[in-house]
Amino acid sequence: VPSTTQLLNGTMMEFLRLTKDYYIAPESRAFAVLGTVHHERLSEDDGITEQTFADARNTGTCDVLEPEDGGYALIDYKTWGSYRVARFLGLVAELVDDPNGETYKRAGTRGDGSKYYAGQVKQVKLWRPNPLVADTQEVGLQLNDYRLKAEKYGFHIVRLQVQITVRDGGLQAARDRGITFKMKLFPVEVLPDAEVTGYFTKKAAHLSMALARGKCEAVCTQEENWDGVRCKEYCDVAEFCPLGLELKTGGQGDS
Repeated sequence: VPSTTQLLNGTMMEFLRLTKDYYIAPESRAFAVLGTVHHERLSEDDGITEQTFADARNTGTCDVLEPEDGGYALIDYKTWGSYRVARFLGLVAELVDDPNGETYKRAGTRGDGSKYYAGQVKQVKLWRPNPLVADTQEVGLQLNDYRLKAEKYGFHIVRLQVQITVRDGGLQAARDRGITFKMKLFPVEVLPDAEVTGYFTKKAAHLSMALARGKCEAVCTQEENWDGVRCKEYCDVAEFCPLGLELKTGGQGDS
């Protein structure tokens, strides 16, 4: 029976992980190990931790069920790089006048080719969350799947939250993406039950069918592969996938 996390990945990705021998460089998992240790420490004293639930479709392990208002708050811990955090929040940069009124001392050209002049108020980058581009689907589906499973086991869930630790928080790379915090708690929307069960039922069926046939033809969607970034940098089995290989090699690999 697949896990919630497996079904959230693209069917092609999980099919290849289950059917191919692939190499993982140990150093590439250094941050994952640190994230796991950090995750365990956060869970030590908070309500019911690492509770695993299962149904006929898939299994899921929620990090914390914390007593609250006659029920439980379901909280999941994430340790992400700033790129993934920025995608989750939907941060979009805008150039605005410097709030302190600081001006340019001399004329010049910005990185985007636009010009500025001496005496002109400086333009500074301001990051704002845009709900229309925020990539919250994966977290929303994951926590709502846990919610439905927990409720079947008798837990009344009153709130969903994700606590994000930014792996490169405080570094320039994170600030350049608009991430100014190192750890923060965010609410997660309660989705309609039918939407959640429908998604996981469909994904479980697709994966089971691919495994039974011994082949998978459906590559990951843009949402699942993070507009190609996941294929290029974060997928361990991209070399076995036609789309992944094309994106990693710029079309120069074998088809």
